[in-house]
Amino acid sequence: MIFFLPVVSWGQVNWNFGTTSGNASPSTNTYSNLTVSDLTQGNNNGTTNLLTTTSASSGYTGASGQYNAGAAVRTGALNTGAGGSTYFEFTLTPGNSYTVKLTAISFGARSTSTGPQAYTLRYSIDSYASDLATGLLTNNSTWELKTNTLLNIVGSVSTSITFRIYGYNGTGSAVANTANWRMDDLSLVLDESLLPVELTS
Repeated sequence: MIFFLPVVSWGQVNWNFGTTSGNASPSTNTYSNLTVSDLTQGNNNGTTNLLTTTSASSGYTGASGQYNAGAAVRTGALNTGAGGSTYFEFTLTPGNSYTVKLTAISFGARSTSTGPQAYTLRYSIDSYASDLATGLLTNNSTWELKTNTLLNIVGSVSTSITFRIYGYNGTGSAVANTANWRMDDLSLVLDESLLPVELTS
């Protein structure tokens, strides 16, 4: 008799970006076979500190306060090219013979009057060409929780996937070197699967 025994686990990866000091590494990672990178910023409009306690998160369930990630976002439509729309980025690397599937993502967001009014989640598998999850951002300097569920984003075996959350559609005159978009309490819900193993008896 031949049959396959898949091994699947579910859990979360969370970033709160630090309480007593800034930390871009995950604050929670329930997986032993998944490496998760620090959060970084890309296509920043000038230079800003990634992590500060400025405008600490508040007003939504689970807001951690303290440190958050910030970026300076250019105004205008989505542009994924170099020097285009600003993004936050992280990478998931499953262990040998494992795959990973992203099923939900949520994060706290704060956008100022010149900050982004929309976001999209994209990944390296198709060179950031297609939307995986999208939503609107309110540019009134108030924190809000953004949640996308029922995702089915599956990577290849033992292969890293880099995800980018782009912010775009801002208006007005954004000032270089000034953070107009902030993120906190980034959370991923994942399925982690070991390749089916062939057994004989």
